Amino acid sequence: MTDLTKNKKLGLDSEDKPQDLPHKIAAGERFDVTFPENFPPLKKFETTHTWYASFTEDSRSIIGRHQTSQHFYQLTLLTPRELKSGTYKLEDYGPGKHSVVFMVYGVSVKGGNVTYDVDDSRKSVKATLEFEIVYESTPYTVTADIFLLATGEL
Repeated sequence: MTDLTKNKKLGLDSEDKPQDLPHKIAAGERFDVTFPENFPPLKKFETTHTWYASFTEDSRSIIGRHQTSQHFYQLTLLTPRELKSGTYKLEDYGPGKHSVVFMVYGVSVKGGNVTYDVDDSRKSVKATLEFEIVYESTPYTVTADIFLLATGEL
């Protein structure tokens, strides 16, 4: 799998810059991410844009992004395209895997778990997850509670 394919799944262009995919979070949707109180890079994850769609033939992307003229960070869940409800281990990025990509400078993801409640008839997904990140050699536990409606083809 190429970096261009991964970028497409993340909503990025070939230069690792955010694509302009216009969708603001709608009423009833949520993309809540919680950090420990002492997490230095971010005190609060303030979502400005969300997407739940298949940007490639083999995956679904669940994206929460904060994008302003001065700041950018993003949390993405990448899943197999045939996503089913259940609990999954978060693994390193790769085909057929459930993974999380947390785009904050200096942060690496160390794994965790995600539970999906998928409703293909309503074209919605609920995800709750807990994963560990490392920033400046210190581990932090992050949790998220997400409910999104499809913003594109699934």
